[in-house]
Formats: sequence, structure tokens, C-alpha cells
Amino acid sequence: ILWQTQFAASAPPGFDPAPLLAVELQVPTAPSSSEALRAAVAQLPGVAGATWSGNVPGRDDHTGTRGSTNVQRIDGSSVALSVQMVGADFFKVYKVPALAGRVFDARERQAAEGEQNVVLNQAAVTALGWSSMQQALGQRVNGSTWRVVGVAPDLRWETLRDPVRPMMYLVLSDNGLMTVRLDGSVARAEVEADVAAVWRRHYPAQP
Repeated sequence: ILWQTQFAASAPPGFDPAPLLAVELQVPTAPSSSEALRAAVAQLPGVAGATWSGNVPGRDDHTGTRGSTNVQRIDGSSVALSVQMVGADFFKVYKVPALAGRVFDARERQAAEGEQNVVLNQAAVTALGWSSMQQALGQRVNGSTWRVVGVAPDLRWETLRDPVRPMMYLVLSDNGLMTVRLDGSVARAEVEADVAAVWRRHYPAQP
């Protein structure tokens, strides 16, 4: 089940990749069971935290596909935003702080019926037509139920030759990739073995 991403070393990705281990699930799991798996991994010796995401920064899945959606700028024109589905504690595990407002956290819930909180990157604030990050806070993305609660730095999700694209983060409802943050107290190889053991306990029929 283990797959370790190799983050680009020749350019800053926007976070420190050294203590991160990426784990790819080869089979789909129910949200309740995958959350139990994440919680168990997060409690392992040498682990500072664990989070789900649909992808990880710097990973090339060789599919040529990049999720995006067309939304309205504040002037009514259309712009494409890249969409990343992440766990509520994604920014905490990656140690990426908010530049304005807040990022998601473990208490994340829908802001109100019919609304969903989103985090934008800096490029998205500009692309959507707001003059500042502060101006974007609390606003709805035009023509949608997405309300901006924070702005995160521009992370390198794609290749070094690609410019950082306007991006919107949504809290995911399923799983695909788990990022584990190591605290340095236990050797990486030992943590990898422990993660694999946790997987076998939770899914003995799916080695």
C-alpha cells in the first residue's frame, strides 16, 4: 500500500517535504473505515499527524488530467479554478499557515445549509477579481455555494515547468492518498512498517 512521493528538490514546493510520507490506497474504502485507519496511523509512535487528500503536491500521476471547474469572477466573466480535495487537517499536517482568514481544521463543518467553506490560493484571489486577500474573506464564489474562509500560499501541485494555477480547496468526503507527518523520533522505515501493519489490521483481506 505504500507509495512515497518524490517532491521536486530543485524548487521550493511551498512546504517542507522532508518529514512527509505519502501512502496510497490501492482499493476504495468507506469513509468511516478510512477515518478509523487515519486515526490509528496518527497515533503511531513517530507520527505527528495524518491527513487524506485526493492528490499530493508534486506527484505526477501520468494521467494528463487536472481537476478544474469554471466559476464566475466578480465581474461576471468566467475563469477556471483548479480544485484540490483535501482532509480537514491537510494544512496542519503540511504546516501551511493561512495568509488571510483561516485554513481548514479538524472542526470543519459546512458553514450553513447549502454552503460549503473553501480555501483559495493567492493566484485564485487575483483570478477571481478581488483586490486583496482580505476582500475575498467571507465572500461567496459567484454563482456557487462556496464561501471563502481563508487564503493559503501558492503550493506547487504540478511540475516545475507549469505556473502555479488559481486553486480552490474543498474538504473531501472520501479518500485516496494519506500524508503522514513524521516527528523524527522513530526511523522512517519503522514508521512505514507500522503503517503497513495498521493497514493489515483494518483490512486483513486486502494486503
